[in-house]
Amino acid sequence: MFLTVTLAGKAKENEALTAGLPLPKIEKMIVGEGPAHSQPSLVTALAAPEIAQHEVQITTVEKLSDSTIQLNGEVGSDVDIHIREIGLLMEDGTLYAYGIYQPFVPLAEKQPDAFNTPEEYQAHLNELQREADAIAADPDYAHKLGGLKKGAGFAFSLYVILSRDDVESLEVSYAPLDVGALAQKISDDATALINTQIDGTVFELLIFQSQIAAQNLALQAQISTLKGQSE
Repeated sequence: MFLTVTLAGKAKENEALTAGLPLPKIEKMIVGEGPAHSQPSLVTALAAPEIAQHEVQITTVEKLSDSTIQLNGEVGSDVDIHIREIGLLMEDGTLYAYGIYQPFVPLAEKQPDAFNTPEEYQAHLNELQREADAIAADPDYAHKLGGLKKGAGFAFSLYVILSRDDVESLEVSYAPLDVGALAQKISDDATALINTQIDGTVFELLIFQSQIAAQNLALQAQISTLKGQSE
């Protein structure tokens, strides 16, 4: 997902350019339960309290182009959190970039399913009205929803992208990667491949042993014949 560089992050860049100060390095990736901020560029801290935040281990940083980098992270299997917001912290504590994780999409913006009966259509209209009333009553309603529930018991990887290019028109879909399941699949595939190779090798050895046994029987028959002739 793409992150927005915050005004605080840009201020740090300006200080480095104008005052010759060193630009603090990006030190941490953090996720929080939100609710997500509606204006990412103005954010100075995650909305979630510290108890509802978690630091994500940055595993690799990739340079995609001269203006774009990708940071990959992994959320451990012991973490139980509903991820609605992601941020990058500099080593001095400045929130350099921020993004909304899988933002809530109102029903009105979704393609409705086919309706088989008038009752189903009326139920859909009722749900649209209920949601519209909730949004009207609470401007932050949408930012309290969305996100991804990540339970304990499995780990998954995620990535964020920082870019100086115009990426406003891009749409990125993201699916969490279950690291444990992927590792198990790789292990199972490798085991199956090894077993296939072993089965082939064993089959060849059995054929070879059969040939040796046949040759031994032929030699024994020849020896018996020679003994009979000598007697």
